[in-house]
Amino acid sequence: DIDPYEWAHDAIYNLQGIGALDNIQNENFYPLNVITRGQMVHMVLKSFNISYDTSGLFPPTDITPNHKHYKDLIAAINSGLIHPDSEGRIYPDKVATRKDIIFLLGSALGNLGYPLNSYEIEHMERFNDFWQIPQEDIEIVSSFVGDRIISGKAGQVLDLNSNTTRIETVSFIYRTLLTYKINR
Repeated sequence: DIDPYEWAHDAIYNLQGIGALDNIQNENFYPLNVITRGQMVHMVLKSFNISYDTSGLFPPTDITPNHKHYKDLIAAINSGLIHPDSEGRIYPDKVATRKDIIFLLGSALGNLGYPLNSYEIEHMERFNDFWQIPQEDIEIVSSFVGDRIISGKAGQVLDLNSNTTRIETVSFIYRTLLTYKINR
């Protein structure tokens, strides 16, 4: 089911080859399906080969040890990649957004000691929703846009709060690995 997405074949095959895509069913990738925060964290941990330290004392309140992505999410918390909210929740089954994947990738790069590439924000002004990006998010979004890891959608928008699809997520991860020359 990936034939129409030839532009993403390298990303899909490479991430599948390193074990980041554990949820391919019936030999289908389902490129336009959304992914959960748990699936997203799993893909990033495997893609960036981040260690699985699951020795945390205070697990999130909204996940149990029998959850499919429990170890992934605990490792991400212990590595500082994600942070529970004030109620101790991480929302493992909530659909991930385009903003979620960018911020997780930024955290993964930081965890591995890679500083984000810096860009002036003027190149982002071409997006019609540029003004909606919170000031505290501009630097990281600018880096991922400048590196061409994330691109706009129809209507010349970044649409960071929309759900991310499997094909987008895999592409963003793969482009990040290539841009920062992270060998797996």
